[in-house]
Amino acid sequence: STSKLEFIKASVRRGSPYLKEMKAIFKEYGIPEDLVYLPVIESGFKNYAYSSAKAVGMWQFIPDTAKWIGMNVNSWIDERRDPIIACRYAAKYLKFLYDVFEDWYLVLAAYNHGGFNIKKELKSIGSIEYYDLVRTKVTPAETRGYVPSLMAVLYILKHHDKYGIDMPDDDGLTQDYELIF
Repeated sequence: STSKLEFIKASVRRGSPYLKEMKAIFKEYGIPEDLVYLPVIESGFKNYAYSSAKAVGMWQFIPDTAKWIGMNVNSWIDERRDPIIACRYAAKYLKFLYDVFEDWYLVLAAYNHGGFNIKKELKSIGSIEYYDLVRTKVTPAETRGYVPSLMAVLYILKHHDKYGIDMPDDDGLTQDYELIF
């Protein structure tokens, strides 16, 4: 719908000052660079985003995950609100999740729902496949919709001219999203 497309356009506009540096960080960590667009679905690249689960910043770290991964979160400083610092921690966290799951779809599901939850749900259905989480509906609807939402955003950004989205000059998506990762 038009409103969703407008949301994506506005998100890319907000994120564009950071994308080049974020891609460099993801490259350094061996993370697919296109995942720098995760904040589109997490926060719309809004640094002041705050969720009901107390997730903060464009990368939407909840306090426990932020502290566990090493971020400073206290009454004086909250590194979740710094786009570049938080991006570095997002890369670190995504790399950790990839070392655990060795599958980018599961990594994304775990980023949304927590690695422990995804591990527990996979065990409960005796599978290691992302699509089994979706098919059996053992994982929450939000998580089941998370990966397809990101894939849709990446597809639209890959074909940005068709959708009238201005992308930063140096930016081209690296993957072909009919078949990803």
